[in-house]
Amino acid sequence: MKTFFKAITFYIIFLQCNNFYAQLNVSSNGYLYVSNSYLFVNQGINLNGKIYLRKDGQLLQGTASTANTGTGILSVYQEGTCDNYEYNYWCSPVGDPSLSSSGNTAFGITLFNRPTTSTASTPVTTTSGLDGSCSTSSLEISESWINKYVIATTYPAWQYVGSATDLNSGEGFTMKGTLGTDATTVLGIQNNPGSNQRYDFRGRPNNGNIAVGVVSGFESFVGNPYPSAVHLSEYLFDNTDCTGIAYFWEQDKDINSHNLADYMGGYSTYACLTREGPGTFVPAIFYHYTWNEDFSDVIVDEDAPSTSPENYYPREYLPIGQGFVIEGNGSGFVTMQNSYRAYVKEDLGLSVFERNSNITQNNEPQTKIPSVSENGFTIIPKTPVQQIRFFNIINNKAIRTTALVFNKAATDGVDRMMDAHLLDKYNTDTYFVLDRDKEFVIEAVDFDINKKIPIGFRNQQPANYKIKVSDIANFSDAEKIFIHDKQEKKYYNITDSFFNIDLPAGINNDRFEITFTIDSTLGNHNPAIADFIVLQNNDSKKMVLVNPESTFINTCTLYDVTGRLIFAKTNLGNDRQYEFSTASLPDGIYITKVISDTKITTTKINIHN
Repeated sequence: MKTFFKAITFYIIFLQCNNFYAQLNVSSNGYLYVSNSYLFVNQGINLNGKIYLRKDGQLLQGTASTANTGTGILSVYQEGTCDNYEYNYWCSPVGDPSLSSSGNTAFGITLFNRPTTSTASTPVTTTSGLDGSCSTSSLEISESWINKYVIATTYPAWQYVGSATDLNSGEGFTMKGTLGTDATTVLGIQNNPGSNQRYDFRGRPNNGNIAVGVVSGFESFVGNPYPSAVHLSEYLFDNTDCTGIAYFWEQDKDINSHNLADYMGGYSTYACLTREGPGTFVPAIFYHYTWNEDFSDVIVDEDAPSTSPENYYPREYLPIGQGFVIEGNGSGFVTMQNSYRAYVKEDLGLSVFERNSNITQNNEPQTKIPSVSENGFTIIPKTPVQQIRFFNIINNKAIRTTALVFNKAATDGVDRMMDAHLLDKYNTDTYFVLDRDKEFVIEAVDFDINKKIPIGFRNQQPANYKIKVSDIANFSDAEKIFIHDKQEKKYYNITDSFFNIDLPAGINNDRFEITFTIDSTLGNHNPAIADFIVLQNNDSKKMVLVNPESTFINTCTLYDVTGRLIFAKTNLGNDRQYEFSTASLPDGIYITKVISDTKITTTKINIHN
């Protein structure tokens, strides 16, 4: 048990080491500067001056703390990852100190500031126009895209907030980035190099229990409400009125349009699995969105090209400012509390605000971190969860990643916090079959070599699917993984090769299953020979050629829609994958043709630079 013995008034002090206080008073003419460290206050803060959290500085408060008071401000930075056309999902760590004499208060975008030095900043301005903007002298946020929702199932249930101070603590909100650049450099990082805008949250720091309402089967938009990291697995595990699954919005950041029909995005998924973590994460796939006929809801336009960025963002700890979506498992409340807070810097192994730059990779086998817990520290193992991950390539357009997790506590039915269904339900998709009304992207089972895992395919039009094991983590109990086609009585080895099938329109929930052994009484066990797979990755501006069987490739050619030859690559060899730059090509539809001695594969790709 930690003992806190300091009650102190600060005037001016710089903190470069870890400091612990029972309670804290910052006078109106004083400030604290916390750099590359954390400040722990076991009780409340009377803040009439300023607290600056810089270079991964964070504020932790104890489980017995009282409400924060005062008219002063805490200042903490977070960098968005979008330009003026795309959203990030946010949640504020501070509220407006002028709204109440004590406790947590609402937030609005007018509380954002633009950093000018490590302590100074200027207030943002807002515009009712569609585009926010920045320069070396100003930061303007578009209020058109500030929305929230609490307990909702349809698109129109989003609540417009605009520039109002109307975001209650714990509520998530959407915000688009800015147009332009801001070359001002503070603490070695540029405010905006062109797409990653830095925002200065300024207000009274949130503290204590923060509850948001949920209803079973409905979604709620929440987030990390504190100026510190939060252990997401503990939050999801403890709050039994949610399903124990968190969803994170991802979006193609090369789509320069405000029209809904032009968006390409989707929700990635995190299942906590256990209270201690780590959990399992699968990325989103991107499709275009559009309105239905009466404009009452949005639908997915799956005829439009889509991509899979295969971004893997660790979600074990939520960074400051991160918003996400949960689904109700009962009617009540989900509550963030100080016991979930921990001092975790943003790094590629633990905590990332949808960003993989300006942060470092932590490669230690385990990490000891300060946390607001009974013993004061948490040992975070870096051993991955036992799992098999699958690439599911749909119509040569998108990769749906699914994960089969092994856990002794799992059942063959739907388990809270372990089995994660898709938040986006597309007309063409593949999934684990656990519930006839929902498709699952993560399934947890207690491993048995004779276990059979049903998988489903749903498509309103004829579709092609290619499936292969993409990764096996911390698991060696099965030598091979197969897809069993019960109708054809055939097994296909997907450990090293793609299973390739064309299916007519319809729903196939009973025909296929994943197995770890072969029933030798059945017929042909030879895997199908996979075609070449061509995908366009518009994020990296590259065409990717996958050669599943390491077949010698004689020719790979690319044509535009008029038949004009763009390039021809001959005698490529038998490598498993090739990449070709498309950065110099105009946007449009192109045709690829890959030829070997035994097969020819022709594929359409959409290039969007």
